[in-house]
Amino acid sequence: GYGWFHRLRVLPQAALFAVVEALYALLSGHPDHARDILGAWPWNLRRIGEVRRRRGALRRSRRVKDRELRGLQVRGSARFSAFVRGQFNEREDRVATFARSGRDLAGSLRDGARQLTGAFALLLTLVVIASSRGLLVDGIPAVGEFARFPDSPRALLDAFWSGWRRDGLGGPGAQPTGYAIVGLLGYVTFGAMALLRWLLVVGCVPLGALGAWRLARPIGSRRASVAAFAVYLALPVPYNALARGSWSGLLVYAASPWILLLLGRASGVAPFGPVGADPGERQALLVRRRLAGLVLSLGLLLAVVAAFVPFVIPVALLLAVATSIGSLLCFRVAGVARVVAVAVGASVVAVALHVPWSIDLLRSPHPWDAVTGVGSTAGGPLTLGRILRFESGPWGAPPLGWAFLLAGALPIVIGRSWRLEWAVRAWLVVLAGWTLLWAGQEGYLPVALPSAEVVLAPVAAALALAAALGLASFETDLRAYRFGWRQILSVAAALGVALGALPLASGLLDGRWRMPDRDFAASLESLVSTDGRPAFRVLWVGDAELLPVNAWRFDQDLAYAATDRGAPTVLERLRGGPPGASPLLADALELAEQRRTNRLGHLLAPMGVRYLVVPLQLSPAGS
Repeated sequence: GYGWFHRLRVLPQAALFAVVEALYALLSGHPDHARDILGAWPWNLRRIGEVRRRRGALRRSRRVKDRELRGLQVRGSARFSAFVRGQFNEREDRVATFARSGRDLAGSLRDGARQLTGAFALLLTLVVIASSRGLLVDGIPAVGEFARFPDSPRALLDAFWSGWRRDGLGGPGAQPTGYAIVGLLGYVTFGAMALLRWLLVVGCVPLGALGAWRLARPIGSRRASVAAFAVYLALPVPYNALARGSWSGLLVYAASPWILLLLGRASGVAPFGPVGADPGERQALLVRRRLAGLVLSLGLLLAVVAAFVPFVIPVALLLAVATSIGSLLCFRVAGVARVVAVAVGASVVAVALHVPWSIDLLRSPHPWDAVTGVGSTAGGPLTLGRILRFESGPWGAPPLGWAFLLAGALPIVIGRSWRLEWAVRAWLVVLAGWTLLWAGQEGYLPVALPSAEVVLAPVAAALALAAALGLASFETDLRAYRFGWRQILSVAAALGVALGALPLASGLLDGRWRMPDRDFAASLESLVSTDGRPAFRVLWVGDAELLPVNAWRFDQDLAYAATDRGAPTVLERLRGGPPGASPLLADALELAEQRRTNRLGHLLAPMGVRYLVVPLQLSPAGS
């Protein structure tokens, strides 16, 4: 009886100490140790029968009772006592070491930064989860690109197999492949389309953060992976995309680290090449075994994202060109041809997987607009300062928004060997993305660009990689320098990441990342519904960012689109092929704009248009 009573009292204590020790291991940057502690409990529970048999055999040979042994044992936890003694001894050793030399002070700073990295990543994850609680409870409103899904996945599959496009005035042509992808995923969620929509929107944030962690994993430092995870999660790109209703930005945010990882593997140079292989053997292995697999893997990834954001294919090509230029600046020709070949081959695979829809996009009167969308002018052009701070929306307030640049610049200052080379490649991607977006915002490009988050997402991934390389250089290369300004800069960079993420704490207040809490669906449902009435069309005119449907360009500031069958869904959101007869709607609007007619309704009625809707903002200001 005493043995069972003793076990009932000791086991909860042991479980509590195990949880506390595992949490401390996570906060101190030792996830393997935490996994071992927590994994010991299920390991023993699976073998409870074997444990009982051995205890029974031992009990038959023992002559001393448990009660007598318990009286001889020291009170408290031996592991906790050993931990406390170790902390005091370690602190005394560190104090003595600090007194001996300044070089060991840098070592102490490195040890502190290692523990701070894991704690910061865990705290940031909890802040992001808590700040997203409103999206889980209240759902995601149908604003911007966050269109509603049909009630049944069958509606999407029927539309995919149909040869008639519904957008505009309609017409024959291929359907977007995204209909089939969302429809099949709807069956995976057992027809819960609202749940699927929530997962496809909110799930992009953790998927992108996981990709950043995986991108930095070949560096060989778990703390570098945690740093990439934390920086990518702290940058305001996904939260601005949520606030502005940019599903395209969220999808590219989720895919960008994985694209960079596959391009790094295609290069075959350290740290992404096979370990222990010389350059000739490494190149042969890539050509024979890995090159075709990388083309197919990257092509499949691009195809899935391009079903909703076709501009991701030019993004991958730009990443390949930027990293190749970075290699040439480092006087490293090895791997450049493979990176370009994999990017081009993957783009061809992605386009081929979308045939015939991709052919319809390319033969549109304005194929660039078909790939990128008609662009957005809401809110005015972004200044260079806002672009550098990733402030495409309400997140990224100065001056803390500049802190991430300090962390990304660290490997350029203290890095050596392949860490410095990949830092140069990452910064070429960053500078290329910033320059492209700034030139587009200032009107220096002959073509329009998609939403700012689509361009900033790969920039954020490259900056996260640079921060991970900075931490790896902090652990490895900093030892080659005497104690001085480099060590101080390293600590400042680590603190800069924490300061840069500080504005995200304000997301705890509303729990929605400043996303609107309502949309126009409720007020427009009764207006545009065709239930019990003859079919008609609704003509939408306004800023492309505010329209709930895929639109065509009317002029520099406005776009237009037409829908039927009630409130718009994702069936009217994805990009189709050529507009067909839809420019007749623009002709009627142009006549009215030029004041050459006062009978706009008379011109639109033969095309089945009953209502003209002009959204002036992303969501209603009140009820």
